[in-house]
Amino acid sequence: MASASHDLAGRAVGRRGWTTPGLTRDGAIFASRAQRFAPFFVEALGVFILTLTFAYNYRNSNGALWAVTSNGLMLMALTYAFAHISGANLNPSISLSLLMAGRQRGSVMWLLCVAQFSGAFAAALVLSQLTHTDSIDLGPRPGHSWGAVMGVEFVYSAVLCFVYLNCAASTRNNPWQAPNGFIGLAVGFTFVAGGYAARAVAPVVMNSAIAVGLTFFDGKGGAANVCYFLADFAGAFVAAGAYRLVRPSEADRSDDIEAMARQAAQRGAGPAARPQEKRRQREADADSAARVAAEFFGTFVVVYTKALNRLDATVDIGPEAWSVAAALTSMVYSLGGVS
Repeated sequence: MASASHDLAGRAVGRRGWTTPGLTRDGAIFASRAQRFAPFFVEALGVFILTLTFAYNYRNSNGALWAVTSNGLMLMALTYAFAHISGANLNPSISLSLLMAGRQRGSVMWLLCVAQFSGAFAAALVLSQLTHTDSIDLGPRPGHSWGAVMGVEFVYSAVLCFVYLNCAASTRNNPWQAPNGFIGLAVGFTFVAGGYAARAVAPVVMNSAIAVGLTFFDGKGGAANVCYFLADFAGAFVAAGAYRLVRPSEADRSDDIEAMARQAAQRGAGPAARPQEKRRQREADADSAARVAAEFFGTFVVVYTKALNRLDATVDIGPEAWSVAAALTSMVYSLGGVS
């Protein structure tokens, strides 16, 4: 019988080169097909639940006071439930921003997006049997245009992706060995902040998959679908760029800098300490710039949220205070370790 040894991936490798499931160094069995499928299943399930929640909260017959909080708390709960399985993207824009930030492979991103849209379509099929069409009102409120809708949807979609990148994808803010534990809070509060702030302009979704699912039941047809979809995906690109500004050390390849220093030393460009001093100076400059960028982005989100809340003078101060506090909390969770 051929003897076998275990490689780093936990596979038993025989003399002839074939592989069989083996034990990893931690003692766990090699991942089965069901385990590999689990992240995509929970992404579809999570978006399915979110789409149903949004649909019933955004029905014309429902009051809007607690609808936003309900949506935010559901997003928070699902993030905590599924984060250890799939990362709890639950949003194609977040998956795309992870790719743009160098935190996810393209092949994984596409599979996650397919799962997320599948969950939204499944929810739409269920809703078609349980509720009447034209019962969900997406789009501009009286006195506002589709441009204003795309503006608030774009900004808060970008903020949601930015918060996720800083709280979940950052290895400094969320180390592998000691997860921070506030990812769900930060993401949920971001939706609470944007949902109440934009209530005078339009219902915000911040999720292109959910937007596609909900527009099957919106009387405005494809207009809502296209506007929300484009705004959400544009926000992902802006969020990735902002993330690279506030955390340049996580996007930069320090090994390239070390290689350049070694090459300079080999060419006799000066003492070995000189490249190290230049590298430290670059890191100090990047750190200062990151702090300035973090303060700018954080202040912008809080002030923008406060200003939008003042557009709706027909409600009391409660939703405004809740919205601004949620925005401040999500920014502190995201940028507290930077500035």
